[in-house]
Amino acid sequence: EEEENVANTTNNTNTAAILSTATKLELSCPPPQRKITIQMLTDNYGSDTSWEFRQVYENNNNNGSGGTAHLTRGPILAKNERTYDNREFDSRDVCLEDSSLYELTVYDTYGDGLCCRYTAGHYKILKHPPRATYA
Repeated sequence: EEEENVANTTNNTNTAAILSTATKLELSCPPPQRKITIQMLTDNYGSDTSWEFRQVYENNNNNGSGGTAHLTRGPILAKNERTYDNREFDSRDVCLEDSSLYELTVYDTYGDGLCCRYTAGHYKILKHPPRATYA
């Protein structure tokens, strides 16, 4: 897996956060599950940012009449565990079932998102192994 030069866009405090993330125990997923990594870099107002990653389920409410499918939100599998600092990097590993659906929701309490005017933040989802194909 690769860390895409996140350290180059952060200050010394955030570099320490990246290094401490690397010392965590490696998550091992039992077959047939696969591992992903969710990475978050907040903007200059990190305390505005939170996120949840959850499983979702498809409900087919057609009752034989050709209705549409709806998604129902399932359990939260991962989320931020504290209030973020400005320009803070966070990384979480999660085990997934190939045949399931998932949703990442990123919240910004101020409503201006992670980008642009106040130094862009971002989120990434990395697959392991990197070239794997997931359903």
